[in-house]
Amino acid sequence: MDSIKYIGKPADRNRGVYTLSEINSKIQDQTYPTNYDIENSCRFDGNASYLSKSFASGGSTTTWTLSLWIKRTKLSSESFIFGTGSSSDQANYFYLQTGGADNLVMGNYAGNVKVYPSAKLRDSSSWYHVVVLFDSNTSIFKMYINGVEPSYGGHLPTSSSQSINSNRTHYIGLRESASYYLNAYLSDIYFIDGQALDPTHFAHSHPSTRRWSPKRYQGTYGNNGFHLEFKNKGT
Repeated sequence: MDSIKYIGKPADRNRGVYTLSEINSKIQDQTYPTNYDIENSCRFDGNASYLSKSFASGGSTTTWTLSLWIKRTKLSSESFIFGTGSSSDQANYFYLQTGGADNLVMGNYAGNVKVYPSAKLRDSSSWYHVVVLFDSNTSIFKMYINGVEPSYGGHLPTSSSQSINSNRTHYIGLRESASYYLNAYLSDIYFIDGQALDPTHFAHSHPSTRRWSPKRYQGTYGNNGFHLEFKNKGT
């Protein structure tokens, strides 16, 4: 068994650790039963491994939510997590990736970026919960890490949302135009079409230790929404 450090509020840092089974990368807080354990994950090796999906028809390009758990395997590198777009339409690209400083970056390929300098994912023994959402009513992208919205710099135009949930190819683990691949485990990926949901729909805080733990999503997915559980094992 492997102990995972708690990443969250400084006041809670010394209150305990998560316990993880490395056999199947199971995410579970064994000190508090939640009736929801993440049993599986998918390893992206940084060398031409990725997932892709082209929607038959577009969903809502103005309101959507992405939720996932990530455990990094290579630090200090640009590592692509999720996005879509085309080289001929750079302003409407969208991507989420780690930067060379181990922070998280949202951007498009026209050079507009929203950088989260305080959002460091630099503990390769830890699982992090990342939620990204866009809501045209607020005209802003939001990101949460372990339930907390970190500070950021830069700005993304609302046009960047237009590629997500359209009938373009969506990628997990690959930035198409630059061949940036992901070095990490990903688990419990949700994409919600038509709703901008905060992190408490996918995880919750332990009532006594305040650890951030996964929980089962109880809502609807919309036309193009999905949940990747990675139950099928490779051969």
